[in-house]
Amino acid sequence: MEPECKVDFLTWYQTNKITADRIINDLKKQSFEAVMHLYAYTAKSLKLEHIVSQRDFPILFSNNYTRVGDTIVTAIVFLLCEGNMSFIRLNRIKNTLKYWLVGDNLYETLVSKIIVKTDEARERLEKNAYSDLQQQLVETSMRNGIKTQDDWNRFFGLEITPDDKGDIENKPVPIPTELQTEAARLIIDKAISLGLCDENYTWQKTNTLLAYFSDCACEHLNLSKAEQDGKKKTFWKPFETLFGVSGLANYKNTYINKTGKLPTDHEIVESIFR
Repeated sequence: MEPECKVDFLTWYQTNKITADRIINDLKKQSFEAVMHLYAYTAKSLKLEHIVSQRDFPILFSNNYTRVGDTIVTAIVFLLCEGNMSFIRLNRIKNTLKYWLVGDNLYETLVSKIIVKTDEARERLEKNAYSDLQQQLVETSMRNGIKTQDDWNRFFGLEITPDDKGDIENKPVPIPTELQTEAARLIIDKAISLGLCDENYTWQKTNTLLAYFSDCACEHLNLSKAEQDGKKKTFWKPFETLFGVSGLANYKNTYINKTGKLPTDHEIVESIFR
């Protein structure tokens, strides 16, 4: 999303702050399904390039929550049917929803509700579905340019304090022995030139894409030290150390066994190894 659009919504919000805050506070109290419905409607009305659809998660949403209308009236009537909302001035509602998505914390509100739902879920299939939905929302928010990785790091309590950041900036990142070869250096240099990471080895894309990059690099560099089910296991440690991200195996499991789709921008990673 263009920065100018965010400025427009912020300008509108400053003029209508009291009303917008009241509406948003009311909306935050709605059910998880209702907030997801409003997210989908608003993202559609803004013509965002990437939108998470309820239809992809039939186990979590009934048909009532997958029919996202093309008008604000449809969305409002839907909430009125729940019996716990009252609205005035549809244009204010419409602008408030857009501001909430683009300039405030609709994404965070949804993810917070999903975390609660995940804890409450009893079946593993349902838990996995909530986990996939959460990850898709996080990744989509970044792909649309609404949220950044730093935003989500702060949300999940992974924020680096200014003092820690100063210490990190003063210390060069040690390159693991396995990645000190010329072939590895070429791969990393290409990743930097393509904007996948910066010169301090801070990954700039999603962790799922980092897992895909690490998996491809491990195979290309023949770093695997063990086999499982007749296949070489990915040696994650050098990449987790270099990029400062742990749990890459879990991120690979997401796109292999859960979504069944390669991560966004996988073509960029693949171009490195051609």
